[in-house]
Amino acid sequence: MSPLKISAITLVELIIAITLLSFIALSFGAIDLFSRFQVQSTDRRAALQNETSLALDQMNKAIGAAIGNELVEGVDSVINVQAISGNPSIKAFVDNGDGQRSAALDRWIAYQLIGNELQFCSACGDSSCNACAADSWGAAHKETLTKRITAMTVTKPVIALPDSTSRLSENWVGIELDACWNPIPAVGDPACGSQENPAVNMRTRIILPAVAVN
Repeated sequence: MSPLKISAITLVELIIAITLLSFIALSFGAIDLFSRFQVQSTDRRAALQNETSLALDQMNKAIGAAIGNELVEGVDSVINVQAISGNPSIKAFVDNGDGQRSAALDRWIAYQLIGNELQFCSACGDSSCNACAADSWGAAHKETLTKRITAMTVTKPVIALPDSTSRLSENWVGIELDACWNPIPAVGDPACGSQENPAVNMRTRIILPAVAVN
């Protein structure tokens, strides 16, 4: 009578099988983690682009209503890019909708970058826009468009005048915004511009159809 043959797995084979299964499990886990990371990074970039684009669209519509002629009304009487309290800003004298410049009916509006907040004032207290509706940019009279801006650059095309001043030379202004998902990362957090903390640069040229330059 032939002896009974029994198949068995050796300890070495068992260790090899467990090791292979572990590698496979770790690979699937790494793929899943990588996919989640890429999705999060893409979502953040898309949201940042959308938020910055909406801010530029709002600026385009509001500043695009500027009216006047700096050759006639004087330097900075239409577009003024002087800082407000040391903050990057742009101020525009905008039409009330009747197509005619009126000191009584039209108004100054302003945008300024305070820290990482891009703020909008729809009715300045005066041409300096140091006060928004006589409230020094208080919460009741301002609108915060986004809190993710790291830099704002305003381009005003000008022509030099004999008295060393300058006036608007073309009927457009340029706005460039740099934005970051987390504009002030804490120590140890991903730096602005990394995959975890994406950054964008967006710009627009705002046409001023109601502005004359000669």
